[in-house]
Amino acid sequence: TAPATKATPPFDSIDSADLTLRTSDCVDFQVHKAILAMVSPVFADMLALAQPPAGADARPVVDVSEDSGTLDALLRLCYPVAKPAPRGVHEVVPALAAAVKYDMAWPESVLREQLAQLAAQSPLQSWAIASRRGYEDVARIAAVALLRLTYTLTRPDLRKLVEKSGVSVPVFLEGVSAGDYFRLDKYLGSRSRDVSFLSPGPDVTPAEEPPQVSAPHAFTTDIPFPDVVCEAADGTQFLAHRAILSLHSPLLKACLSPAPRNVNPVLPPVAPSESLPEVRSKLTFDMESQTLSAILTIAYGGEDGIPADLTLLTATISACDKYKMASARSTAERLWRASATASPLSAYFVALHQESVPQAQAAAELVLRAPLKGRYVPLMEDAPSLAYHRLVTYFSKYTDVVKERL
Repeated sequence: TAPATKATPPFDSIDSADLTLRTSDCVDFQVHKAILAMVSPVFADMLALAQPPAGADARPVVDVSEDSGTLDALLRLCYPVAKPAPRGVHEVVPALAAAVKYDMAWPESVLREQLAQLAAQSPLQSWAIASRRGYEDVARIAAVALLRLTYTLTRPDLRKLVEKSGVSVPVFLEGVSAGDYFRLDKYLGSRSRDVSFLSPGPDVTPAEEPPQVSAPHAFTTDIPFPDVVCEAADGTQFLAHRAILSLHSPLLKACLSPAPRNVNPVLPPVAPSESLPEVRSKLTFDMESQTLSAILTIAYGGEDGIPADLTLLTATISACDKYKMASARSTAERLWRASATASPLSAYFVALHQESVPQAQAAAELVLRAPLKGRYVPLMEDAPSLAYHRLVTYFSKYTDVVKERL
């Protein structure tokens, strides 16, 4: 470990200091416990738990994850000392993150004002930070500043503005929701003053019906002599038949064979069932009971009982892929496509949430069938803006290709 160096004045050698904060770049700041405890509940709790032993003369040292530049900017807001104005948004970001981390209300409010003041010179960056932190007032100030910079453009393109921001797009959009991205883009196009930037306004109408949420559905079969217990991750059990499961999945067939040569690690070994003595085998699946119920329903030819729930159908397709159930997957895919065609944007965000790349790609293709600009669904509030940005880019490139061919 590199030897620690002294911080810049006045945090280099305060005689009355009773605590040393050591930064990630090994710089020591001499501070006062009382001031830190007053300005930060986090430090107050930490210092109350970490009392030095009685009679200890050495000043205790607390390591912090911030670098010296960030800690210096933060501490100056806590002490009656000179407070240099930040030279840009890049200096506000780490100090603001630290203020939020340590629950420092006063420093956070000052940094929030500084961010608003810097919006004129860095509107897009200020908007992104305000979106992450939930600062509606700063987001509005930044959006107005951005509009002024792009006022000469007939139709400002937020996608292009983001890509020309000078920052990596994934880094720039990290922590920003697709809903916030949508609202800023809409504002730049409509130039309406009556806009809420960080939450859906009363005038926002979803472009699609809300995705159906399935009622609890429990698979049952009247075929006699079930010989397998299928148990979901939540402990729900369904009775099934070795022959039917083996017919639909080579993995399940291997696990259910009397003496399997290559048992796939996806499933644990078959275990005798103690709760149901007449059933010889038990399979445990790492999926929700609704998904397992849907797979079994399809395997037994009862697809009419599967609800048109995009979340359930997407999970069912992924589970079919995992257990190599080709026939069941084909049926689940057909049911999913029927629902996704009616709500392609919702299907896209549901697939992304479940990390189902094939269904996200299929949904993106369905989105191309109607204009994307101005289309909103509530799922965008919890979706990452980067996913929406990529969808907008995909749609734009597709439109450009179509225009070239016409």
